[in-house]
Amino acid sequence: MDNKQLKRERALNQIKRIKGFYTHLLIFLSVMLVIGVFYLLGYSVCLVCFDGGAMINFVGFLPWLVILCIQGLVAFGKIPFLRRWEAKKIEQFIGEDDKCLDE
Repeated sequence: MDNKQLKRERALNQIKRIKGFYTHLLIFLSVMLVIGVFYLLGYSVCLVCFDGGAMINFVGFLPWLVILCIQGLVAFGKIPFLRRWEAKKIEQFIGEDDKCLDE
């Protein structure tokens, strides 16, 4: 595998991660919009109710929001140790492929 092909493969993986993040973000925003519309129309929406009342409780969406933020950081390469780990693994697998070819 030459250097140009390796760069292309990395770019395609990066694009795939970014598309996945945008899809996830769109789903999250759509769900928030639907729940907000229900709330404005006067419907009782209780996702996680601690007090027994029927109201929108966005605390239930905090874990989802945190995961979404982490996915965004990973997709846009803002977590450097993951990029280094990925580069090491790619080199490791390329080295293993070269060993298989030599045998």
